[in-house]
Amino acid sequence: MKRLTTMKLWLAPLLLSATFTAVPVYAAGDAQHGADVFSEECGECHSVREGTNKKGP
Repeated sequence: MKRLTTMKLWLAPLLLSATFTAVPVYAAGDAQHGADVFSEECGECHSVREGTNKKGP
């Protein structure tokens, strides 16, 4: 039981540091590329306009 508690003590900071390290990756996106991907992959069925439904929600 003590071993499990010790593992939790070093695992929590490791997971938190990994989370905060990954955040800037998501923040540095390319909006135009995202729009292009959406129109190519998703736009046939989905819409970003409220009240406009195609094949999907």
